[in-house]
Amino acid sequence: MTKIKANVIITSPEEKIEYQVDASINEEENTIIYYEKDSEKTKVKYDYEKKILIRENKNLSMKYYFDLNNETQAEVMIKDLNKRIVLPINTIDIIRNFWNVLIKYQIERQNFEYKIEVIE
Repeated sequence: MTKIKANVIITSPEEKIEYQVDASINEEENTIIYYEKDSEKTKVKYDYEKKILIRENKNLSMKYYFDLNNETQAEVMIKDLNKRIVLPINTIDIIRNFWNVLIKYQIERQNFEYKIEVIE
């Protein structure tokens, strides 16, 4: 595992969140793992090959499946309620440059962006 620093930028219709994280890149698995800067200590894992984004903390588990050619889905599990919600995802673009990635997508006709920029 290679330790790096990265900027993470999440853009939604309501806001743009940007923060710097310490992350680990697993070259064998083609993944990056980091913890968000939130009180829930959300663990994030992105699989560059399978194009799956997983965000998980003690309350929620979220899996986003991205595919430029097909409508996919976001699965949200609310752990306390044992409730699973599935939302359709329309992937607009995936731009990858080494470990940097920009994903543009829509959920319920609203635009979102998820971006990882390796800085060290």
